Amino acid sequence: MAVVAIAREIGTAGTQVGLAVARALGCAFVDREIIVEAARRYEVAAERLVDLDERAPSFWQRFDRERRRLLVFIRAALLDRLASGACVVTGRLAPLLLRDVAPVLLVRVTAPLDVRVRRVMAETRADEAAARAQIAAYERELAAQARSLLELEDWRDPTHYALVVNTARLSVEECAGLIVRAADAEPHRASPAMLARLRDHALAAAVHAALGRERTLGALTIEVAAENGRVTLGGAVIGPAYAERARAIAAGVPGVREVVCRSAEPVPIPPVERV
Repeated sequence: MAVVAIAREIGTAGTQVGLAVARALGCAFVDREIIVEAARRYEVAAERLVDLDERAPSFWQRFDRERRRLLVFIRAALLDRLASGACVVTGRLAPLLLRDVAPVLLVRVTAPLDVRVRRVMAETRADEAAARAQIAAYERELAAQARSLLELEDWRDPTHYALVVNTARLSVEECAGLIVRAADAEPHRASPAMLARLRDHALAAAVHAALGRERTLGALTIEVAAENGRVTLGGAVIGPAYAERARAIAAGVPGVREVVCRSAEPVPIPPVERV
């Protein structure tokens, strides 16, 4: 049993690699349905989450806290699915959303541009210029999402991933075999401790999403951690009433046994001397 998140690009056969890994591991394969699940659970129009996942933000959207709030919902639904056990998930942002979750094996599937162009031409019957334009638009959108939502300057950086496989050099089955072998290594090998860590991350994400549903709390500035049902809320909260409301919301999330608030003091503003 393992949990694998695969970043796929157009023309890399990333979805086929993910399916082959899921077959080899005998586990569930998750792709776009996670957006539908997030929309249902947090009562958000699915079209808004698809827009968040697929389209580059405009200039003004880069400053839109609402988009970050929606990303919290997608991450919570994703972690909830992964915490149930063995699973392979593919997506544009999935591994980057999970880069702080150590038990998840983060993989990027890639291939040279010319290879990808030929594959897109074969799949869509587009000419070369149209295929190159489609790939370029996709990568611009992904780069903009990574910068604006995840504060990552280069989503291609191999240090974001545990493993990078090239489907121009290796077949789909060979890539899947490498991923399966990596999934069997520590710290990704299935164990009670690994599942416990995943459940902690999933609970923290669920609490963060619950806080995010109440816009007045400014949930994006609240840090959430969980361990064995004990949830810690950190960060600056404006006034004791807000802190108590955050505590009450967190306590209502299934699986939470205890809530601890650690509010940081606001940074003092020095007095201005008049000249």
